[in-house]
Amino acid sequence: MAFSPSKGRNTRMTGMEPLDMTPIMNLFITIIPMLLTMLVTVQLSYISLNLAATSQGGGGTGNGPGGEKIKVVKVILYNNRIEVQEEGAKSTSIPTFFSQGNVKYDFVALDQTITDIKRRNPDLFNIKVVPYPDVTYNTLVRSIDICKIDGFPNVTYSIPETRYYEATN
Repeated sequence: MAFSPSKGRNTRMTGMEPLDMTPIMNLFITIIPMLLTMLVTVQLSYISLNLAATSQGGGGTGNGPGGEKIKVVKVILYNNRIEVQEEGAKSTSIPTFFSQGNVKYDFVALDQTITDIKRRNPDLFNIKVVPYPDVTYNTLVRSIDICKIDGFPNVTYSIPETRYYEATN
């Protein structure tokens, strides 16, 4: 029994059908927010790794390699000011100012203060940043960046002591 030729064999190809871009668009719509979320998570992890408290060796006594005491420098971030405390010197208070109804920190004054401390202590590489709970993440990161740019590569991060925080508020 003989069959007739198939109908599809005799039709000519008119060209390619238009591509359906919906699956690719759905992929990008889901993958871009996921990548951005991963970027923020990795940045937070990187900062927390860099800010982890490190011991200075020597049995945790806080002494330098020659047995001398290591000077402690703290940058305390309040919601109304920045306070820079240098061991053996008077603390410097940098007030905030208001711009367009928002509290703004004076990062230029912080930069000058940290630069002055580094100029007086060129062999000092450690600094501690202490943000209070009402300080924004952006303020914390900008303060850390200023400290690193001004020659303090070992920036440690710590939460404020609770009893001190309750006494000041």
